[in-house]
Amino acid sequence: MKLFFPLLAASSVASMMTGLAFVELVSPIQIDPDRFLSGRSIAAMLLVLPFVETAVFQWMLIESAISVGGWMPGKLPAKISVWIGALMSCIAFVWVHFAMNGGFSGVVYGIEGGVILSLMYVVNRERGREYAFFSTWMLHAASNGLLLLTLKFFAEVLP
Repeated sequence: MKLFFPLLAASSVASMMTGLAFVELVSPIQIDPDRFLSGRSIAAMLLVLPFVETAVFQWMLIESAISVGGWMPGKLPAKISVWIGALMSCIAFVWVHFAMNGGFSGVVYGIEGGVILSLMYVVNRERGREYAFFSTWMLHAASNGLLLLTLKFFAEVLP
Protein backbone atom coordinates (compact mmCIF):
# COMPACT_ATOMS: atom_id res chain seq x y z
CA MET A 1 0.00 0.00 0.00
CA LYS A 2 1.81 2.93 -1.40
CA LEU A 3 2.56 5.67 1.16
CA PHE A 4 0.63 3.93 3.97
CA PHE A 5 3.10 4.54 6.79
CA PRO A 6 4.18 8.06 5.75
CA LEU A 7 0.54 9.12 5.49
CA LEU A 8 -0.34 7.46 8.79
CA ALA A 9 2.52 9.31 10.49
CA ALA A 10 1.55 12.58 8.78
CA SER A 11 -2.06 12.09 9.85
CA SER A 12 -1.13 11.58 13.50
CA VAL A 13 1.35 14.43 13.66
CA ALA A 14 -1.04 16.75 11.82
CA SER A 15 -3.94 16.07 14.19
CA MET A 16 -1.74 16.54 17.27
CA MET A 17 -0.18 19.78 15.98
CA THR A 18 -3.48 21.15 14.74
CA GLY A 19 -5.19 20.27 18.00
CA LEU A 20 -2.56 22.11 20.00
CA ALA A 21 -2.58 25.08 17.63
CA PHE A 22 -6.37 25.44 17.57
CA VAL A 23 -7.23 24.59 21.16
CA GLU A 24 -8.51 28.14 21.54
CA LEU A 25 -10.95 27.58 18.68
CA VAL A 26 -13.42 26.05 21.07
CA SER A 27 -13.33 26.26 24.80
CA PRO A 28 -14.03 23.92 26.41
CA ILE A 29 -13.31 21.17 23.90
CA GLN A 30 -16.59 19.66 22.75
CA ILE A 31 -15.32 16.09 22.54
CA ASP A 32 -16.17 13.82 25.43
CA PRO A 33 -13.47 11.13 25.48
CA ASP A 34 -15.71 8.76 27.44
CA ARG A 35 -18.14 8.82 24.52
CA PHE A 36 -15.41 7.64 22.16
CA LEU A 37 -13.48 5.33 24.47
CA SER A 38 -16.24 2.88 25.35
CA GLY A 39 -16.08 -0.64 23.92
CA ARG A 40 -18.86 -0.08 21.38
CA SER A 41 -17.40 3.20 20.19
CA ILE A 42 -13.94 1.72 19.79
CA ALA A 43 -15.33 -1.14 17.70
CA ALA A 44 -17.30 1.29 15.55
CA MET A 45 -14.33 3.63 15.07
CA LEU A 46 -11.94 0.83 14.18
CA LEU A 47 -14.20 -1.45 12.13
CA VAL A 48 -17.47 0.07 10.92
CA LEU A 49 -16.91 3.80 10.43
CA PRO A 50 -13.68 3.55 8.42
CA PHE A 51 -15.41 1.20 5.95
CA VAL A 52 -18.57 3.30 5.66
CA GLU A 53 -16.76 6.64 5.46
CA THR A 54 -14.29 5.31 2.88
CA ALA A 55 -17.21 4.02 0.80
CA VAL A 56 -19.08 7.32 0.98
CA PHE A 57 -16.38 9.97 1.05
CA GLN A 58 -13.59 8.54 -1.06
CA TRP A 59 -14.97 5.75 -3.23
CA MET A 60 -18.36 7.24 -4.08
CA LEU A 61 -17.32 10.87 -4.52
CA ILE A 62 -14.01 10.31 -6.29
CA GLU A 63 -15.33 7.56 -8.54
CA SER A 64 -18.38 9.70 -9.37
CA ALA A 65 -16.11 12.57 -10.39
CA ILE A 66 -14.10 10.20 -12.58
CA SER A 67 -17.30 8.91 -14.22
CA VAL A 68 -18.75 12.38 -14.77
CA GLY A 69 -15.42 13.73 -16.00
CA GLY A 70 -15.40 11.19 -18.81
CA TRP A 71 -18.84 12.28 -20.01
CA MET A 72 -18.35 16.05 -19.94
CA PRO A 73 -17.83 17.94 -23.20
CA GLY A 74 -14.13 18.06 -23.89
CA LYS A 75 -13.69 14.94 -21.73
CA LEU A 76 -11.74 16.01 -18.71
CA PRO A 77 -8.66 13.84 -18.33
CA ALA A 78 -9.00 11.26 -15.58
CA LYS A 79 -6.25 12.94 -13.56
CA ILE A 80 -8.23 16.18 -13.37
CA SER A 81 -11.44 14.31 -12.54
CA VAL A 82 -9.81 12.34 -9.75
CA TRP A 83 -8.45 15.54 -8.15
CA ILE A 84 -11.86 17.23 -8.44
CA GLY A 85 -13.31 14.16 -6.70
CA ALA A 86 -10.60 14.37 -4.04
CA LEU A 87 -11.49 18.01 -3.37
CA MET A 88 -15.19 17.13 -3.09
CA SER A 89 -14.25 14.27 -0.76
CA CYS A 90 -12.20 16.58 1.48
CA ILE A 91 -14.96 19.16 1.72
CA ALA A 92 -17.62 16.55 2.53
CA PHE A 93 -15.39 14.86 5.11
CA VAL A 94 -14.66 18.14 6.90
CA TRP A 95 -18.30 19.23 6.83
CA VAL A 96 -19.61 15.96 8.30
CA HIS A 97 -17.00 15.88 11.06
CA PHE A 98 -17.71 19.52 11.89
CA ALA A 99 -21.50 19.00 11.86
CA MET A 100 -21.40 15.84 13.99
CA ASN A 101 -18.78 16.74 16.57
CA GLY A 102 -18.23 20.50 16.48
CA GLY A 103 -15.44 22.87 15.53
CA PHE A 104 -12.54 21.11 17.23
CA SER A 105 -13.29 17.80 15.51
CA GLY A 106 -13.97 19.48 12.18
CA VAL A 107 -10.64 21.31 12.21
CA VAL A 108 -8.40 18.80 13.96
CA TYR A 109 -9.74 15.53 12.57
CA GLY A 110 -11.88 16.55 9.59
CA ILE A 111 -9.33 18.59 7.65
CA GLU A 112 -6.46 16.22 8.34
CA GLY A 113 -8.58 13.15 7.56
CA GLY A 114 -10.14 14.64 4.46
CA VAL A 115 -6.78 15.51 2.95
CA ILE A 116 -4.84 12.40 3.98
CA LEU A 117 -7.54 9.88 3.06
CA SER A 118 -8.33 11.51 -0.28
CA LEU A 119 -4.63 11.61 -1.08
CA MET A 120 -4.31 7.91 -0.21
CA TYR A 121 -7.19 7.05 -2.54
CA VAL A 122 -5.84 9.15 -5.41
CA VAL A 123 -2.28 7.85 -5.10
CA ASN A 124 -3.48 4.24 -5.13
CA ARG A 125 -6.21 4.70 -7.75
CA GLU A 126 -3.85 3.83 -10.61
CA ARG A 127 -3.79 0.25 -9.26
CA GLY A 128 -7.59 0.06 -9.46
CA ARG A 129 -10.53 1.28 -7.44
CA GLU A 130 -10.66 -1.85 -5.28
CA TYR A 131 -7.02 -1.42 -4.29
CA ALA A 132 -7.54 2.29 -3.66
CA PHE A 133 -10.60 1.52 -1.53
CA PHE A 134 -8.86 -1.16 0.54
CA SER A 135 -5.71 0.86 1.17
CA THR A 136 -7.75 3.95 2.14
CA TRP A 137 -9.98 1.88 4.41
CA MET A 138 -6.96 0.38 6.21
CA LEU A 139 -5.33 3.82 6.57
CA HIS A 140 -8.60 5.18 7.97
CA ALA A 141 -8.86 2.34 10.50
CA ALA A 142 -5.24 2.78 11.59
CA SER A 143 -5.56 6.56 11.86
CA ASN A 144 -8.75 6.16 13.91
CA GLY A 145 -6.80 3.93 16.29
CA LEU A 146 -4.23 6.68 16.72
CA LEU A 147 -7.05 9.23 16.92
CA LEU A 148 -8.37 7.45 20.00
CA LEU A 149 -5.01 8.02 21.63
CA THR A 150 -5.05 11.73 20.73
CA LEU A 151 -8.55 12.08 22.17
CA LYS A 152 -7.28 10.73 25.46
CA PHE A 153 -4.29 13.06 25.27
CA PHE A 154 -6.38 16.16 24.57
CA ALA A 155 -8.88 15.27 27.29
CA GLU A 156 -6.13 15.00 29.91
CA VAL A 157 -3.75 17.76 28.82
CA LEU A 158 -5.93 20.58 27.55
CA PRO A 159 -8.24 22.70 29.69
